[in-house]
Amino acid sequence: MISLSGKLNRDLERLYDRRRQEAYQRRDDRVRALYDAFPELKEFDREIRLLGLERLQADCRVYENITNPQHDREQPSPSTPDDERISLMDDSPERTFFRNTDPDKTEAQQKSEQAFHEAVARRDAFLRRHRIDPLYLEPDYMCAVCQDTGRVGNRWCACRNVAIQSFIPQYFPDPMSRYALFSNFNLNLFDAHVLSGKKDTGISPREIMSGYVNMATTYVSNFERLQDRNLFFSGAPGTGKTFLMQCIGNRLMEDGKTVMYVSSPTLFDMMARYKRQQLSFRADPEQLEEATMLYDALLSWDLLLIDDLGTEPLTQESFAQLLTVLDTRQNKHLATIIASNLTVRDLSRKYDQRIASRIAGNYLTCNFPPDDIRLRIKNLIEKTGKLDSVDRPFTSQEGLP
Repeated sequence: MISLSGKLNRDLERLYDRRRQEAYQRRDDRVRALYDAFPELKEFDREIRLLGLERLQADCRVYENITNPQHDREQPSPSTPDDERISLMDDSPERTFFRNTDPDKTEAQQKSEQAFHEAVARRDAFLRRHRIDPLYLEPDYMCAVCQDTGRVGNRWCACRNVAIQSFIPQYFPDPMSRYALFSNFNLNLFDAHVLSGKKDTGISPREIMSGYVNMATTYVSNFERLQDRNLFFSGAPGTGKTFLMQCIGNRLMEDGKTVMYVSSPTLFDMMARYKRQQLSFRADPEQLEEATMLYDALLSWDLLLIDDLGTEPLTQESFAQLLTVLDTRQNKHLATIIASNLTVRDLSRKYDQRIASRIAGNYLTCNFPPDDIRLRIKNLIEKTGKLDSVDRPFTSQEGLP
């Protein structure tokens, strides 16, 4: 059985290999199209390649003469008289070679170098005249920073985090919806009329949600600069909490941030499995590695999305585990967004006071209006048939209220 980290490394290696192959293929296709459109460019490149080879051969001949003085005396080069040779007594061959080539180049070197630069200048003028990208011979990398290797010097490239995000959902039981995008959030699904009742705020659900969407876009745009990045989405089922949470997560993933989305039952199961493996006298190495990797992600990734808090089985052990996650992330100044059908007041009754106090004190609470979007979508599908999939509840459609 391959461990989770092993699977990730294998998938990442294959991904970057494929990206590099595709980068060179795109380069080859581009060059082929340019050669078809501009036969002169093909001749320029052919000439430059030949002159480059001649230039290299001239340098190699000089180096061979310097490093082989006996051969040099027997077959002196016409372009390098004996009285102009540099003694090898005090210098290494490599130092003598580099000193001899700049600025004291041989006549053959100077001629080949001049011809090479003139050919490059003619091609560059041709590229400017026809407005051709001078980097047309370079591979078309998806990530120009790391050139599709995943590394920049001794550190990982930001694109690797995005790549990991594309694989992690395959191993998580709770993947985020690929349709959860701000562009798919349809405010027309929310009631435009002010709701009457004891929670009457004088603002319609549509206006409230418009404010939350604006807040969410500001949140992702200023993610690095925000000091208070913890959010608590509270509201009845079907009010858009999960969708808005995943919109934030997907956007930050596009920006290269590490984002983990888990439902509350999955969260507590992951923590319990990690603890069992830690306490086991004969822990399976691969299961321990996988549990450790997932648990470390809970405590170290840029954003943790916990959905449906309050639906998990409650034990004193689960209270302690949740406190560990919340406190660790708070101390590391990492962002956490929690969605729940419970209110902050309900949390103090369902959990112990410590958890309720942390969420009330460290999280900005967003109370979603009691407007069941799932039910509205179902009714609209039955009535108009304009929504082709319940899996895309917030996709913009004409004719919705």
